[in-house]
Parts: sequence; structure tokens; C-alpha cells
Amino acid sequence: GLRGETKPLSLAWTGNINRIEEDSKVVSFKISQCQDGAKEYSVFQARTVKALALQPQPIDVEDLATMFPHLKKGEVTDLKEAVPRIIIGKIIGHFCLSVNPFQDHGETQLYHRPR
Repeated sequence: GLRGETKPLSLAWTGNINRIEEDSKVVSFKISQCQDGAKEYSVFQARTVKALALQPQPIDVEDLATMFPHLKKGEVTDLKEAVPRIIIGKIIGHFCLSVNPFQDHGETQLYHRPR
């Protein structure tokens, strides 16, 4: 398993869902495809949670490939009831101070109004 320093983590989701993960750990690891010789990517200062608890989401790779052509090159298959087990993103400090975040439903961009 992953090992690291234990630090409480406060999570806030849409729908006013908030929770605190008292036993969250700060960890670093590498991630890659499941094949020999695959390129590895380092992930630093990731946070663990006991259960991500996100809803299953169907993933239609053909549909995604129309927006992201690089998916046509890989061996990615459709997932009927994919349950997210990891979220990878960037640390963006100014979003922590955001008031009234909103998403333009015509685009995939998240906007915010800082304090």
C-alpha cells in the first residue's frame, strides 16, 4: 500500500456535500498503462481517502474520441458502469478561495469568482 504523512483533508462536493477525511495521507507514486515498457508518470503530494464514493459513469470512448482524437490511438474500451477510483488533477490554490463557482454548460470550463 501507499505510505505517507497523515493529514486531515476537508472535501467539498457539489450539492453541498462536505466531509473530513481524518486519516488522509500525503503520498507520491508512479502510474502507467498495464503493459511492459509503458511510460511512467510521477504523481506527487496526492491525497488518499477511504472511499471516493462517486456514482458509476458510463464511458463511451468513440464519443470521447470525437473531442479527443488521441484516444483513437490507444486501446481504450467502453466502460458501461465505470466507478471512479482515482482523480488526478492540478493543485490550483485560487480555487480554494472561490465564491460561487459555476460551469458554462456549453463548454467544459469551470469558472469562479474569487473573494
